Amino acid sequence: MKEIILAMDIGHNVPYDGGVVGFRTEDALNRLVVNALISKLMGRGIKVVNCTPSTAKSLNDSLYQRVNTANNSGATFVCINTS
Repeated sequence: MKEIILAMDIGHNVPYDGGVVGFRTEDALNRLVVNALISKLMGRGIKVVNCTPSTAKSLNDSLYQRVNTANNSGATFVCINTS
């Protein structure tokens, strides 16, 4: 069976694009959801590449890093935004 590899991105996580603010910030909610999902997927033997950049100089840089990491991983790309 072919190995399953998912590239996941916690969207809206840089100062230039924090997402919606309501009961929680979109960034905080995205992190909760995606980190829980990554944990469950890895527990089932699915390889997960986290494409979320830790720093970025701009929104374009953030998007570039996400896409570049996903493209270089050979994975199917999944981006999760809760808005």
